[in-house]
Amino acid sequence: MLAIEGAKIFTLGPAGTIDAGTVLIEGEKIKAVGGRLEVPAGTRIVRAAGLTMVPGFVDAHSHLGLTSQGLGIDDATEATEQVSPQLRALDALDPVSPSLRISLENGVTTTGLLPGASMSFGAITENITVMPGMASVLKVRATYPEVLRARAGLKMALGDQPKRAVAEKKTAPATRMNIVSLIREN
Repeated sequence: MLAIEGAKIFTLGPAGTIDAGTVLIEGEKIKAVGGRLEVPAGTRIVRAAGLTMVPGFVDAHSHLGLTSQGLGIDDATEATEQVSPQLRALDALDPVSPSLRISLENGVTTTGLLPGASMSFGAITENITVMPGMASVLKVRATYPEVLRARAGLKMALGDQPKRAVAEKKTAPATRMNIVSLIREN
């Protein structure tokens, strides 16, 4: 068992903020959080006075692990179709991507993994699609991510972004009417 003692703890729950609290951890599970917890004998104690603890962050719109490392290839965006609800971001995931580890080290413990509907950033231009596919929810772990929900939602892009992406190609959807029509049809 592990006890982290003395940190300011933001519980985001009924206990609110605990100025100098203790968190008891057994394995990967938090067993107790409080201001005056009894720490069992033999527990490893980490002194955290002056530090702040918060629950894990949720990154609700992420593309973590969807770029092939070292190749710069974006596996999150299928640019050949405007509507592809059958695609799943989970199928493109690299479960050992360094981006997952880096994210976890910075406090992100849960992520909404979404397929792309890319945009232009300076010299980098990526395709915007109307319906790029299904999202998943993952628990980010030190080893491999855990799939909490494989099918968690359908990502869609409305308005000017998909219109701009196809304007140069002179292809559909060129109007918001056609974007909504494609969504309704699918």
